[in-house]
Amino acid sequence: MKVVTKAVLSLCLVLGLGAMLTTNAQIDSDATIKVNIPHSFVVNNTTLPPGSYTIKVADDYSNLNVLEIRSANGKMNVLFDTEPLNLEREKRQSEVVFDKIGDSYFLAQVFLKGDESGNQVLKSKRQRRFEESGSVAERSSIGASMVKAVKQTAKKMK
Repeated sequence: MKVVTKAVLSLCLVLGLGAMLTTNAQIDSDATIKVNIPHSFVVNNTTLPPGSYTIKVADDYSNLNVLEIRSANGKMNVLFDTEPLNLEREKRQSEVVFDKIGDSYFLAQVFLKGDESGNQVLKSKRQRRFEESGSVAERSSIGASMVKAVKQTAKKMK
């Protein structure tokens, strides 16, 4: 009986630590990244034009790995899946990273200044096809600015 109890407790400890590490390895739900992207790029099988964009967690309450990218003019909006990505040291600046294959840029990673984690964007079908045919991606990054959202509180009734 003691062996079973120890095994169950060990399993709970491992699962708990794994959940903590996974939860911390992503963009904060209250952070927004602003970035000016000088070239067209692909995210979630959608090609977006050059311009100013914001990137944030799509839904604060459910899945912190689903991000939203929105153009500054509000005309373009794409949701995309990511995976947590842990780094050896914290980032000195917020940035978005692209994989360039031929003339196409693919959004690859998103990082916040001061974090030891980030988000790895899942590859689009087109990027996977390029890589399967032997094309090699070239990495490039663009600095971004981070804006922490201010949570509003309800006004008290007098």
